[in-house]
Amino acid sequence: MTVGFAVTYLCVILLQMHFIYYYANELQLESMDIGKSIFQSNWYEQSSSCKKSFLIMMMRSQKPLEIHIGNLTTVTADLIVKLALK
Repeated sequence: MTVGFAVTYLCVILLQMHFIYYYANELQLESMDIGKSIFQSNWYEQSSSCKKSFLIMMMRSQKPLEIHIGNLTTVTADLIVKLALK
């Protein structure tokens, strides 16, 4: 195994991890904005059943969506930085 191959392999693995961690972080950030978006909409002009659905969505959006690595940790942008620096 040459040094060039090892460096290329490491760069490819880090690039793949970057995409996974980036989109996991975006998912987390966007999921927290759902409640704000519902609140800023014209929810009060909707039917009673829609208001109840919006309320459930707003309550659910209080806890961000997260992607987990097994039972170990949550996939975040901070984790990729920590892994890259080690």
